[in-house]
Amino acid sequence: FFGEFVAETLQRLTLCLDRPTWMSANGNKPHPGGHVRPASKVDVGNYTPTNILVTGGAGFIASHVVIGLVEKYPQYKVVCLDKMDYCSSLHNLDQVKDKPNFRMVKGNLLSADLMNYVLETEQIDTIIHAAAQVALPIP
Repeated sequence: FFGEFVAETLQRLTLCLDRPTWMSANGNKPHPGGHVRPASKVDVGNYTPTNILVTGGAGFIASHVVIGLVEKYPQYKVVCLDKMDYCSSLHNLDQVKDKPNFRMVKGNLLSADLMNYVLETEQIDTIIHAAAQVALPIP
C-alpha cells in the first residue's frame, strides 16, 4: 500500500511539475523576483521500499505510521529514529517493540555522523520525515 501510495504521489507531483504556471505552497503565484526552476521528472519505476527510516517515529502521528508499516508489511524493516523530546513516547510504540522487523534508534537527526551510520548500517532506501516540534515549549 505505502509503496503504491508513494509511487502514485510522485507521479501526481510529476504531472503538477509539467504545468506552465508555478504556484507557491499557499496557492499564490511566486514572488516576481523569486527564483523558481522546474524540477526534473521522477522515474519511480518498480519502486518497493525494503528498509524504511521514520524520523520522529515515537511522536503521536508518526508512531501510527510506524505501527501500520511494521504490522502490515513484515517483509519491510522499519527503523524509528527519535530524539525522545517532550512530545515523544516509547509507549506509543509498545505494540511493535518486540516485532522482528522493527528497530528503535534514540538520537538526533541533526547529527550527521548518526545519520550516516543509520543509513549505512540499516541500508535505508526510504525515509519518512516526520520529526518536528508540534509547538514551542513555554519557558
